[in-house]
Amino acid sequence: MLVTDGRVGPAFDSRVKTMLGIREIKNADEWLNAIRGALQDIAAFQTRNGTTLQLASGLQGPHAGRIYDMALGPG
Repeated sequence: MLVTDGRVGPAFDSRVKTMLGIREIKNADEWLNAIRGALQDIAAFQTRNGTTLQLASGLQGPHAGRIYDMALGPG
């Protein structure tokens, strides 16, 4: 998330991992699978609600990955 300015996905802190049912990420394949899961969840939200995560949040600046992280994380 830090490298991509929130464009890719959440930071996967312990709270986010718990909310997503992800255990400790041990390698690149597990990280990519976690990112894919988050992106699929974001896409499903957007399809289901007919809006983007950014518009639904009312936030102007953050990308979807950062909004997702804020929603699941400690705030």
